[in-house]
Amino acid sequence: MGVRIQQYTGQKFITTMPEAGNQNPHHTLFAGSLFSLATLTGWGLIWLMLRERHLGGTIILADAHIRYSQPISGRPSAIADLGSLSGDLDRLARGA
Repeated sequence: MGVRIQQYTGQKFITTMPEAGNQNPHHTLFAGSLFSLATLTGWGLIWLMLRERHLGGTIILADAHIRYSQPISGRPSAIADLGSLSGDLDRLARGA
């Protein structure tokens, strides 16, 4: 897949991957690669948050849904932003 970190600001985590090697037979991006990029980006943001706060824990993807409205070509990127997350790490920080 070739996932690479493009930027991390403490608020926003952006990843990217090359188009080559992630294409389907139609020469657009493979849905599985896009799903994995999105999942890894969200997971990465949570992992960084835990590390910065010196918290332990296991990150588990309990549920995920994605809808592809059109084929995608080119170099994709994924963005996870703290402003769009629901919930927080307060309970984990308290040990609850």
